[in-house]
Amino acid sequence: MAGRVWSVLAGVVLASAACSSPAPTSGDWARVQSWPHREVRALAATARGVLVGAYDENAPVRPSLLLLAGDGTTSALPLHFPEGGYAASARWAGVAVSGDRVIALGGAPGGAHANTRWTIWRGTLGGGVTNEPQPFETFGGEDAGGLVAVIPTAAGATAGAAASDPGTDLVVGSWASTGVGNDIMLWRSEGDRWQRQRTLDTPLAHTATFLPEAQAAAATPEMILIVGWYADLSHGVSSHPALWWAARLDGPWQRLDLPVGPGGGSGQGQANRLACDGSTCLVVGTAGNPAGAPTLSGWWVSTRSGRPEVRSAQLPSRPVLGEHLVTPVVVQERGVVVLASSDRAGSEIVRVGVDSTAVSAGPPASPSAVTVWGQHIYVATGESSGATIWRTSLP
Repeated sequence: MAGRVWSVLAGVVLASAACSSPAPTSGDWARVQSWPHREVRALAATARGVLVGAYDENAPVRPSLLLLAGDGTTSALPLHFPEGGYAASARWAGVAVSGDRVIALGGAPGGAHANTRWTIWRGTLGGGVTNEPQPFETFGGEDAGGLVAVIPTAAGATAGAAASDPGTDLVVGSWASTGVGNDIMLWRSEGDRWQRQRTLDTPLAHTATFLPEAQAAAATPEMILIVGWYADLSHGVSSHPALWWAARLDGPWQRLDLPVGPGGGSGQGQANRLACDGSTCLVVGTAGNPAGAPTLSGWWVSTRSGRPEVRSAQLPSRPVLGEHLVTPVVVQERGVVVLASSDRAGSEIVRVGVDSTAVSAGPPASPSAVTVWGQHIYVATGESSGATIWRTSLP
């Protein structure tokens, strides 16, 4: 692949402006907080500050949730979990906030084959979060696939699926098909238990020539959205970015192919990450053959009409690897995309407005998470050797 490979942290949104890749200007980033031996896995904006999902492999309890205030001080949310099991060694795979409620998904390798042992956590910003142990076969076992997203009920259309039960939340992932391969799967909470839903004979299911793969999910007031891609085996092997949607958890589910290329056709690519603010969402992924030299691609999605309406997001042309994309953040129809070079030398911030695009220098390290809180962009950088959270003002 010519040039650099970029991993992408997309923060936000919703404005469709052409991006002609202007020259970066200097950034103005303040170091807010640093921790040795800790990596930041997630950032989420809350009414009380920025919720930080962290992991420290040297700590007795490796996962932590920290509330970062505007003055840079932090306070830890209590983590409640039974002794034994994998809760104390879980890495956060997803952290979602809706009002005061927190729902988080953790994973840790375990067993003879080091397969991921999933843990689900729910609680509040004020009282902390509690691990809800599940029977092994709920998320694990021979038929298990991966888990990709947690969706709080109040986030959107999950309330339509369970209007009489505001405590119902969703997990999205994959599960073994009745044939070969995996189906896209959803789990619904019933009290402190999680139940798999039926996706057989829906567009979420695998067929002999159609292999769906979920990568991210979210909800708007009108519907539940899942993005990913499907492999089409009817004419060789090709990968196409797609969106699956339903107004209710029990369907009916429908698939919408995301346009790729100048003509807006059904070309090859992947949809990797998704975030929504109200009825407006940003999907970030790649265009081109995933085995070749894919480039950064994006799509705006509006659900106000009751059906997803898609238009291309004009992001700067960059070679990217889909698995390096990090969940975007959507705030008040303004967009920020954070690009990290594979040599970990630094980052760029692409700010997308209604009729303008500006590129500036990002934090001087490789980013791992991004959010927007108040009038600031927050970016976490670093890996297991240590993490730093940086802040800059929105324009």
